[in-house]
Amino acid sequence: MQVITGYGFFKDNDGNIIAKAELPFGEHPIKPGYIYVEVVDKAEMEKVEIYIKPLTDDEKKEILIREKIRNMAIIELQKEGKLAIS
Repeated sequence: MQVITGYGFFKDNDGNIIAKAELPFGEHPIKPGYIYVEVVDKAEMEKVEIYIKPLTDDEKKEILIREKIRNMAIIELQKEGKLAIS
């Protein structure tokens, strides 16, 4: 890929913006399956939003479980006097 302005972003095969890039001018290698899109300047690059994959239902449940386990552990450690109440 050829970098002219030094500012741009990468898209995956699905067209999702996966990363922003500030690169030196010139020729750079790029992995197959990715596209580099150059923008005019840093201000334009800052407007670009990186795609964040939505959590699956299983991932959401796992987060809830971890939070519950952590809260229960804090309560028990406080009861045992091993963790100061703040």
